[in-house]
Amino acid sequence: MKPALHIAACITGAVLVSSHAAAEGPSPDVLVVPNRDYIVQKLADLRRISTPEGIEALEQVDIGGTKQWISIRGLNRANPVLLMIHGGPGSPTMATSWAFQTPWEDYFTVVQWDQRGVGKNHATADIKALANTMTVERMVQDGEEMVGYLRKRLQKDKIVVLGFSWGSHIGAMVAQRRPEWLYAYVGVGQSSNDDAESYIYARTMDLAKNAGNAEAVKELQAISPYPSLKDDGPEFIRKALTLRKWARVFNGGWYGRSDFDLYFSLLTGVQF
Repeated sequence: MKPALHIAACITGAVLVSSHAAAEGPSPDVLVVPNRDYIVQKLADLRRISTPEGIEALEQVDIGGTKQWISIRGLNRANPVLLMIHGGPGSPTMATSWAFQTPWEDYFTVVQWDQRGVGKNHATADIKALANTMTVERMVQDGEEMVGYLRKRLQKDKIVVLGFSWGSHIGAMVAQRRPEWLYAYVGVGQSSNDDAESYIYARTMDLAKNAGNAEAVKELQAISPYPSLKDDGPEFIRKALTLRKWARVFNGGWYGRSDFDLYFSLLTGVQF
């Protein structure tokens, strides 16, 4: 088996088979890849928490007047609780956490939380009703409620909060408001203020103009001024996502890849 195909087989359970036609001789090798359900099941089997003192739960909880999903995983309930607040807005990591989280579970009970209206919540969410609640203040309040819920649910006086990218803005504000509930706050890709957004916008616009990309320039001009204090939650998110779409095209998301569509489709099965 060729090395690349061997790696694929190890990850997915794919097998390489050869079919032979008596009259025509051997046909090319064919890579047989199991379907998504099979792969998901194999990943679940590999990640299953088997320690008697461990915890593995997928729960829907009431937060801020909405139903929101969380995943709770760890090898020992006695370990500290780590809540990860994902980035975006609207980029949950619960579905892809299998790729990076397992080592954490030796030392923490890790909670992945899909914020209101996104991720696992999206299928049953009333998006129109939620639209006007998609504000920074509401998200911070959700974060406070989630920490309070986990303290009670997992019987901990304090927990650790990790905020990633957009989630670092939410996490830092939760830490500021509820320091007595936290052992520590960890900022990953820590956001600061609107200066960073202004820089991303200006840099992306320069790159679009230099590349002669008229479509990018037109869409970026349409969201100006950016960022704007006059924008409400939904309008800011719309503009932020438009900016990030073009930032990715110019290597601002993942160097060497102009979009995330194939990557996330492979990991989650969601077609973009």
